[in-house]
Amino acid sequence: MLFPIVPLYCKYLNFSPALIGIIVSAQSILSIPLAIPLGRIMDRFSPIIGVRLGFLLNCISSVLLLGFKNFFGVISSQLIAGLGFLLIVVGAQTTISSTKEYYKKAKGFAQLSLFGSIGQVFGPFLGGLIVTYFNFSLLFLITLLISLPGLFIKTPKKRNKNIIQKDKSHISIFKDISELLKEPNLIIILLFTSIAVFITSLRNSFLPIFLKNNNYNADTIGILISIFSITMSIVRIFIAKIFKNFQLNKLMYLTLFLFFIGMSIIPLTNNLIIITIGISVWGLGFGISQPLSMLLMSENIQTEKSGLGMGLRFTAINLFTSIAPIVFGLITEYIEISYNFYFCSIICLIFIGILYLKDVREKSK
Repeated sequence: MLFPIVPLYCKYLNFSPALIGIIVSAQSILSIPLAIPLGRIMDRFSPIIGVRLGFLLNCISSVLLLGFKNFFGVISSQLIAGLGFLLIVVGAQTTISSTKEYYKKAKGFAQLSLFGSIGQVFGPFLGGLIVTYFNFSLLFLITLLISLPGLFIKTPKKRNKNIIQKDKSHISIFKDISELLKEPNLIIILLFTSIAVFITSLRNSFLPIFLKNNNYNADTIGILISIFSITMSIVRIFIAKIFKNFQLNKLMYLTLFLFFIGMSIIPLTNNLIIITIGISVWGLGFGISQPLSMLLMSENIQTEKSGLGMGLRFTAINLFTSIAPIVFGLITEYIEISYNFYFCSIICLIFIGILYLKDVREKSK
């Protein structure tokens, strides 16, 4: 609810575009260096503690926005909110990952993804309504009140005791990471996750510009981008059953194929129906990709290293989310904006080929 409104609040405070850019980037600047160490800490202790701390940081962020209407207050709130979001996400994923029963684990990741997508659909809309008909202060107060119950989340009764015990080995975190990255399956999962977020970064960066260049008005662009969120949310309602009935490896192929179809047909024509179909298929692919990558990571990593694995995944997401707009900007600057979509479709084809060669090699052993 809050993150998309912050740039508007900065504009309201008459911050320059450069300062607004710095503040927006502050939301994720701590995630890249801290996701892995925090995941490791959650492996040694209960990740629920991390979730509670995340909600506490969200409360502090809201208080800062309420109390300090200046650059220092806003950027401090965003640094703290970004760290809080990181703790909540990695803590929740680590908790679910420690579940031994496959279906319960799949259902947990499905529900987590569904709640996230619902927030993406309705959060900015509700935040915009509150700001339009009331003021920013009320929005910050509501965000504070919503975060407070998170301080009292209880540890699951069937929590795996091995996760709570401290790791006695004192192995370097870098050694742990290097050991994880020696696993071919883990590399494939991280690449799959990175490709999914890289492609989907196009939605929030150059898709609106592409549509504007094709003479669509702001209302139509908003509807088309919302369609992505709607199809993403719809598929996540059924994702637990999909996980139950289909092999995870086959779902990777399906997701990449959906990305390929969406990326390939969007730039081909200016026809509204075809572009809508392309965006809808793209949304379906992303709706599957995130819970799928969480479940794949959980299934291919030792339970006592779940936090480290989820931290590694989160680092990859933030890294490629940061890189993607730069790459798309260069393609747009030096070639043409529509080639961003073709570039993404080629990436999908290459990775499908890599997956196929890997499967053939494993079958031949």
